[in-house]
Amino acid sequence: MLKKLIILLCSVIFVLTACGNEQDTEKTNDKGISSPEASLNIQDLDVKIVEDKAVLEGKAKASNNEFYYHVEKEDHILKEEESVQVDGEWGTFEITIDITEDMKESEEVVFVKFFNRDNDSIVNPNYVPLDIPRN
Repeated sequence: MLKKLIILLCSVIFVLTACGNEQDTEKTNDKGISSPEASLNIQDLDVKIVEDKAVLEGKAKASNNEFYYHVEKEDHILKEEESVQVDGEWGTFEITIDITEDMKESEEVVFVKFFNRDNDSIVNPNYVPLDIPRN
């Protein structure tokens, strides 16, 4: 239990640190036109485990008012990628994830990975551990 708590605290610190590094960067596309890079910042994230569901609520600032998430453990995707729409700067969001038996029985930590996309590349990944009660 202490190991999970330490992993959870380290992950929260990592997420908060990553969210605090806002930079407006620009890049040049193949036509030489400058455009803002895809970005994602998350704040005020609250994670609750209620029965067999994980509920994540927070605020996000994302380029194009959209970001993505999936659920993974190690290198295995447990819930496929989905997009989340937010309204304007620091729009609120709520995500509900069904907790499967595979997640409950896992000895490895299960993470929700938030990110944005720049073409086919993942940008600004943020990992949030889920403290799932084990069977």
